[in-house]
Amino acid sequence: MRRIRIQRALWLALTALLILSGAVMPSVTVWLQDSYAGERTERRPFEAVRLSLRQELETGQVLRLLSCETDSGSGGVVWINWQSGTHLTQGGAEKAVTDVIGQMMEEDMMHGLQGSWQLSCLADPYLVVSDSAKELSAIIWIVYWEMLPEEEGELPGPMAAAGSTVNGSMYIDDATGRMVGMTFPVSNYWKKLSLWERAELAADFLERYYGMEVQGVEANSLDVQAVNLEDEFLHCFIRFDMGELGQCDVPLMQDRTWLYFNA
Repeated sequence: MRRIRIQRALWLALTALLILSGAVMPSVTVWLQDSYAGERTERRPFEAVRLSLRQELETGQVLRLLSCETDSGSGGVVWINWQSGTHLTQGGAEKAVTDVIGQMMEEDMMHGLQGSWQLSCLADPYLVVSDSAKELSAIIWIVYWEMLPEEEGELPGPMAAAGSTVNGSMYIDDATGRMVGMTFPVSNYWKKLSLWERAELAADFLERYYGMEVQGVEANSLDVQAVNLEDEFLHCFIRFDMGELGQCDVPLMQDRTWLYFNA
């Protein structure tokens, strides 16, 4: 009888030992694996990687992007309201617009106001992505501007006297601060010129502004009406030579009062 009790006790102890081993074994296995991995781990210095949603494009590439002409062919662009960081501040975008307006007024391209005046701007940044070349993108500021007489500077445009304001719009590249598209009313001097003469003068101005050679101005061969009615409306292309990046045909449209470049 005593022998049977001893056998039962041994079986109970063995069973308890097996149960305890089963409970402890996973933890022991994980500890052994961690120790083995720690011995085999190769430690290397970590250098932070700077992630960017867009690559920095040259001005010619941004012109090509907005003109919807890429290496992948013609296509459209998608404009997305941009809420993240920008290179330019709103004030920087407005200053870029002011500089271009000053240059155009010096060359009697744009209609202006007599006497002292001030500029009022509304500027917002957008991410522009190509439909045909997804890797091409740029952050562009759309700036709507209005020139008001100094004494009416505090009044919104609609409240100003009719004919006493001048307005237009510009696209400003966030990376370079360059104008890459614009709409503006032409000066009284330009209104006396033919639309072809105006197109050539605009091309000359843009050649100096961008520092890129203009190879010529060509009429839009697909728009017969624009050619036949050149005294009233002209749709043409300014062909820029971008060196290793090739050529870029940027649209220029005009009527008797307004000029639209890449816009």
